[in-house]
Amino acid sequence: MNANDLTLKVVDLVKTYKLGPIEVPAVCGVSCEVKRGEFVAITGPSGCGKSTFMHLIGCLDKPTSGQIYLDGDNVAGFDDNQLAAIRNKKIGFVFQSFNLLPRLNAEKNVSLPLYYADIRAEERDRRAHAGLDQVGLEKRAHHKPAEMSGGERQRIAIARALINDPAIMLADEPTGNLDSKTSVDIMRIFQDINKKGATIIVVTHEPDIVRYAKRVIKLKDGHIIGDEPVEQVTI
Repeated sequence: MNANDLTLKVVDLVKTYKLGPIEVPAVCGVSCEVKRGEFVAITGPSGCGKSTFMHLIGCLDKPTSGQIYLDGDNVAGFDDNQLAAIRNKKIGFVFQSFNLLPRLNAEKNVSLPLYYADIRAEERDRRAHAGLDQVGLEKRAHHKPAEMSGGERQRIAIARALINDPAIMLADEPTGNLDSKTSVDIMRIFQDINKKGATIIVVTHEPDIVRYAKRVIKLKDGHIIGDEPVEQVTI
């Protein structure tokens, strides 16, 4: 496979936490590749290492050993400043708890990453409105998170994750705080984004959510025990 076809390549990735004299393995020699435009679900039981794995590939934590190639860059050895720059330019995050700033309206929450990219105000506003339009919330641009439902908050988080046109979007239990109907609506948005070329990795323990992806990687005790295509449920 041509390296240019890959968004993510992980080689012998290890993460071990030290609790005093005790070492606790979380990720144990994991290797995998994700091509551009893939929609991958990572699943497994609680404590299997899936959230740790996402923190590592999302440059939120550093591995004990191994390599992480993100859009061609080996980020495993990057310092904190380099990791922060990669997170802002290359990665879009969507979290279970939304992670929105309560004092900012939808438009300002969506455009927040652009402040750190030194983008002018007019361009920030234009791109924020385009992002809100993409998730069907252009009419809610001036509402604050407290004035919105959980599904609307997650749509804002998705628009924010897309604002810098990232190489990869990482979603950690994105439907965990949502009811079943709203969860389907959110997964529809992910599928629409993927159809437009976005590379998406979703971490979930919910079997129903896994089915909306095109490939599933199964983890257990820090190891990959399965990696296969799935018959995608389209909405």
